[in-house]
Amino acid sequence: MRCVNCLKFFDDFYGFCPYCGHEKIDYNLYPSDDDNKFKSELFNRLGERLVKEFKKDDAFNAFNESIKFNNENICAWKNKANLHNDDYWENYTKAMDCIEKALKINPNDLEAIVLKGKILKNTDKEKSKDYFEDILIKCNGSNEESLIAKGDVLYELGDYDSAITAYTKALDSNPLNSKTWEKKGKVLCYNDNKEDGIKSLRKSLLLNPYDIKLWRDLRLYCGDLESEIHECDNALLIFPKSEYEWRCKADNLKSIGDYENAIKCYDMDMEVEYHSTMDNSYISQADCFIELEDYENAIKSLDKALNIWPENFTTIKSKGDCYFNLKQYQKALECYEVLIKNKKNWYDVEISKGEALLKIDKNHGIAYFDELLKKELSLFDKAKIYFALEDYDQSLMYINQTIDKNDSHSYDHLYSLKAQILYKMGDKQDSLEYFDKSIEDYPTEFAIIHKALILEEQKEYKKAIDCLDEILKSKPYDKKIISKKEELQGKLRDM
Repeated sequence: MRCVNCLKFFDDFYGFCPYCGHEKIDYNLYPSDDDNKFKSELFNRLGERLVKEFKKDDAFNAFNESIKFNNENICAWKNKANLHNDDYWENYTKAMDCIEKALKINPNDLEAIVLKGKILKNTDKEKSKDYFEDILIKCNGSNEESLIAKGDVLYELGDYDSAITAYTKALDSNPLNSKTWEKKGKVLCYNDNKEDGIKSLRKSLLLNPYDIKLWRDLRLYCGDLESEIHECDNALLIFPKSEYEWRCKADNLKSIGDYENAIKCYDMDMEVEYHSTMDNSYISQADCFIELEDYENAIKSLDKALNIWPENFTTIKSKGDCYFNLKQYQKALECYEVLIKNKKNWYDVEISKGEALLKIDKNHGIAYFDELLKKELSLFDKAKIYFALEDYDQSLMYINQTIDKNDSHSYDHLYSLKAQILYKMGDKQDSLEYFDKSIEDYPTEFAIIHKALILEEQKEYKKAIDCLDEILKSKPYDKKIISKKEELQGKLRDM
């Protein structure tokens, strides 16, 4: 039963909707066989749409309603089997039960025969291979159904070229079948022909532009973030109120360094529809503000995230760091103390607290660190504490011991800290060497930028520009990096 008010499904024995309380209204008062078949197909089509909208629970309910009205609706049984077989559910026993019921209705249904093989593949790959080789003989017809089934079987057997040929022949007989264009497009992409594959997927979308699942699949084959952003824009022409599309576009803009436009898209993501991951959107928006060094607006976004999830301690830490960068050290300290009170001492919270105390009252900060050093700390933590205390000799001693005995930290962090210590001690050449080691182990933006800054101080402007170009490969729209590069190019010209 489906509620006419909130559109949720519920069991028939209720006299009202258990979700919204609306009175039950029976939409099948005077059933006939033809009317039941019609209603069955309506629910089947509704289920197909819900699958594409990623509403799988509702889709199951719709397929169950479809089968309730007409137990012989083979399409509903196949759709239900396919949903059970989906990676999200992995309920292969139920999937096989459904497909067996479909084949009982029509043992010669090629789509059902192929789907049985796909289900079998998830439980016994060797057996499924023999099964697909056996049924390939049944797909020897020249009609559209046989050609599509042949393409499906050849794809499952890994013969992509022959599968593409079969789909092409099927499209010759019916060029308006959007599903076949989709299948051909995906196989072309798997076969390392993304250009033609994307063209086929776009043809499918022209025939069926409201397939939001295919819009999202298309982005997977784009190969670069800018192309994904273009496809988000195309999808938003059809689904302007889709929070997922706005979020995807915002995330991709953030990844390429276009923080201003990413912020606007996060605003749209949160404006068009309330959703369960809205706090993540606010946090991502705050990340963009932080990249732009706009810490006041970052705090506003973080506060909105905390209104949704007040105990997100990572967000509280970020808020404290923003206050620290704004030189509002007392407010930063309050954030860090919330974490310590809740025994969330990760992310160097205790060290961050000490740094804030040093800014508020240096003697108080030193006393705090002295007490902290009496605890059982790792060598790495001691190196960081002495670095905060500007005791670089002690910090260097502990980081060297950490590197010699390391068995739990990634070396890029250790080398990066050693590079910073050496720089503070005035040893720029050795600092450069350890930033190089850090980058070689794992190329972080922090290490690359600091390497560029040392090279700038050494008047090695060309090498510094090369470092920034490495960052711009992945973040071509990062204005801060672009501006720094232009500054270095000016210095290079003036030499």
